Amino acid sequence: MDKKGQKFRVPDLHAKVRTLETVFGEKFMRRGLNPRTIDKWLKEPGPIPYLNSLKIYFGVIGMNESDMVKSRHEFSQRVSEIYSKIRESEDVQYTPEDVIAIYDSFHEGSREEPVFLGTTLKMIPKETMNNDYLFLKGDYHMYHYWKTGDLKDANKVRRNLVTVYDLDEKKGLMHSRIMVTPMKHKKREDWWEYEGWVFNLKNKLFWLFECVKGMPPEIVTLHIFKPHFWPDPDRFFLYGIVSALSLDGFPSASNILLQKIEKGDALRDKLGYFSPEEIKAEGHRIDILRYIDNRTKSAHDVLSAK
Repeated sequence: MDKKGQKFRVPDLHAKVRTLETVFGEKFMRRGLNPRTIDKWLKEPGPIPYLNSLKIYFGVIGMNESDMVKSRHEFSQRVSEIYSKIRESEDVQYTPEDVIAIYDSFHEGSREEPVFLGTTLKMIPKETMNNDYLFLKGDYHMYHYWKTGDLKDANKVRRNLVTVYDLDEKKGLMHSRIMVTPMKHKKREDWWEYEGWVFNLKNKLFWLFECVKGMPPEIVTLHIFKPHFWPDPDRFFLYGIVSALSLDGFPSASNILLQKIEKGDALRDKLGYFSPEEIKAEGHRIDILRYIDNRTKSAHDVLSAK
């Protein structure tokens, strides 16, 4: 039977077309047809295109008629498999879960917009990465109030050690480490250690860390809005810190000072919890307490994540 003039309904055609063009690129997917043909599919509420046109469009990546009608999960699995073959040399690969996230974002009624870190990082110019790393590499003291009503010394200032120590140009990531002294643990061997990465997008620095020593699995994300006078290392940075255990949100500090320190700084390894008076007596060039004094009177005022 000649199916050339036959029309064919593809379940969730909008979501499937948008997904393919997000993953493979609009120009790549539309190369076999007039782009207006695909635009027409996307404008119609319930399009039923000609089967021949559908075969040309989906056939660009080797999909056949049975692939077009696959369920959300099976379709995403197939797209992931095809991408890994066609773009096997790419640094970034799409897992079935990634494709499902894209598919769901285009499904009718969805308000989600997926963001893929690997793809985003590839857009950062190498010159930007190198310049950021040349400035950022080194050691920093991170000051903030430990804010929890359950802690006896909740009003004390917490000082951690942050080190930016390497650049991965291929991935666009700066390697970084945070050393933390838990309450009542002064010995270096007892310090908690977080390993992660820093990367720059325009006027923001994003930090992603995972605890690798000293605590249950915990992920910490930081973001710094770089002010116009950046990169003056003595200026304060205002950002949020969110700790997550099993993806549950906890209250977080909001005003934090990140101050660059010299290798020979006598306070380099003096980490832990200190009273405001102790910090002030150390004679810093800037008023650290004025920048981080954001103690809250109730849990409702604490920056938190859900």
